[in-house]
Amino acid sequence: MAVQSRMTRMIALLAASVLLALIAAGCTSTSSENKDNAAGKNSESEQKKEVKTVNILMFSDYGRMPGPEDKQMKYVKEQTGIVVNTSTLPWNGGTDFTKGLNVKIAANELPDLFLPQGVEDTLLKQGALLALDDLLPQYAPTLWKAIPQDVWESVRANSPDGKIYFIPRVNLYPRYSSLIRKDWLDKVNMKIPTTKDEYVAVLKAFRDQDPNGNGLMDEIPTSGREAGRWMDDIFLMYGVAMVEGNPVWDLYNNELAYSAVTPNMKAALIFARELYKDKLLDNETFLNKELTWKAKIQQDKVGVWYHVPYGIKQNFFENLPKINPNAYIVGMPVPKVEGFDSFTPRPLINNMEWAIPKSSKNAVEAMKLLEFYAKPENRNFASFGIEGEHYEMKDGKKKRLPISSDQTYLIDLFPVITTEQMAMTLQDQYEPKVAQMMIDAMMVAGRDGKRIAGDGIPISIYDGFPDIKSNKLYQEYMTKIIVGDWPIEKFDEFIQRWKSSGGDEVTKRAREWYAKKK
Repeated sequence: MAVQSRMTRMIALLAASVLLALIAAGCTSTSSENKDNAAGKNSESEQKKEVKTVNILMFSDYGRMPGPEDKQMKYVKEQTGIVVNTSTLPWNGGTDFTKGLNVKIAANELPDLFLPQGVEDTLLKQGALLALDDLLPQYAPTLWKAIPQDVWESVRANSPDGKIYFIPRVNLYPRYSSLIRKDWLDKVNMKIPTTKDEYVAVLKAFRDQDPNGNGLMDEIPTSGREAGRWMDDIFLMYGVAMVEGNPVWDLYNNELAYSAVTPNMKAALIFARELYKDKLLDNETFLNKELTWKAKIQQDKVGVWYHVPYGIKQNFFENLPKINPNAYIVGMPVPKVEGFDSFTPRPLINNMEWAIPKSSKNAVEAMKLLEFYAKPENRNFASFGIEGEHYEMKDGKKKRLPISSDQTYLIDLFPVITTEQMAMTLQDQYEPKVAQMMIDAMMVAGRDGKRIAGDGIPISIYDGFPDIKSNKLYQEYMTKIIVGDWPIEKFDEFIQRWKSSGGDEVTKRAREWYAKKK
């Protein structure tokens, strides 16, 4: 309908223009007509010259990248007057993409708009990027306003001169949640725990009362993965800022600090050690590879874990209902511990999504393209794409077609995902029961969510200290303390080793960054 209404307006305008031209023709000489015809030809020629091409480099999850003649790119050109050329590099966890980007940097072949994966610091040091402070509000005001100002301040704090060189990908929806089997709770006649003591009682019931009903003592109350991944809830109970099993930077005693070297971490390790000893925490946690861990959950063996609600179906609920038709997963607020402030982290900044090189001759057009995708009236197109290729109409509603290699990749340059957008996507892609399960878990996580102070901190603070960047020292001490190989007293040794191996210098850099941001 939007396209039809635009076409109607265009036809009306053209008709009015023709009428005016005819009236003018009746009042002018042949000489004037010749001049007007010449001017008209020149105008048409200038319009053709004004059509510009924006080259974009990104990565795709599936399918082939659309070319200028594909339907979705033709539609974009109709609406913006901009030709879009898209290209991609192999991803491989980001490693191959970064390698390919470095090749393009060396050859001075960066496109007009690109994902700066892994090369942010290099480009800043080279002065190769265009500052976007003036361009954003002028040519992409919708995008500018959609991203919170404190996020822009974090981006500014990442650059040496306090300017904006990157457009971040921002997640405004609750990304992480503690997850618990509601059907297991019903089986042991217990409610979702809200305190540490209630949480331990639930874990013991899961261990001892056969909630999966198979007659075997094979239940695992809670589980995580190697290197302490995805067992964040145990640490979050004690106010330890953690993202996907990695300690991160937050405020402790009003100072920015690495959460692994705080008293909160020591208390959390004592608790995790007790859970492990009592077989309430999976004793294979630090051996669990990703697929092994997910398989245990899918096989109706695990009661509590931590992950992303929007991934419940794909990661945990494909096989589980076949084994246990009553299986149901819900979100669990992080249990409270007296003397500590528990929370679920809500990092807003996912990554730096877009950058424009100084060498680009089409920076304004690149910004206008981003603005097109940001405008509310274009979000439906960006979300659903082309009928027959990306979606079909079913009962009067658009329904996304299954992802296939035959499709062109559906381009969406808007780097902000809201809670409403995520809920709509889940409702569109999954059966109602599963979609609602994921949405409810996401909403639970939002209620005790907190943005950590170190959100958006640049990786450059770790320059020269790769072991600190990788959390290697923390993972060694954390693992051996929890499984009982080392006493809890070794935690103080960990702090000293971390500080002396570069932690003090990294902390200094982190606090300088935070001071710039405030």
